[in-house]
Amino acid sequence: MNPPIYFIRQFFRLLPNNLPTLLICLAAVVIVLSKRRQLSRAFLWALSGFSLAAFLHLLIPFGWAYVMRYPSHHLEMCLRILCYILSAAGYGLLLIALCARRSQTSELMPQAGKE
Repeated sequence: MNPPIYFIRQFFRLLPNNLPTLLICLAAVVIVLSKRRQLSRAFLWALSGFSLAAFLHLLIPFGWAYVMRYPSHHLEMCLRILCYILSAAGYGLLLIALCARRSQTSELMPQAGKE
């Protein structure tokens, strides 16, 4: 068995691969939090999507470090499937936020025929 320090070392070796996307997601969370008044309907969806994406990019290095410590084909496959499902869910939440924001702006704009 590998000592726990090896696990932590592997995690920090794998983290830089996901660091750019993780930083963008964290910056997006800060931006969404700062504009929560303007994004009233879309706020929760956008916050959920970017938070899930940030969590996913922390989970990936953690999962791969675990797979390297306890090698298993099934564990690797489960990690890949989990990452695909979570990334799809994150993109889905961001798409819902986009649609909610669009419907909100279309409600605010007056119709051309109704004056």
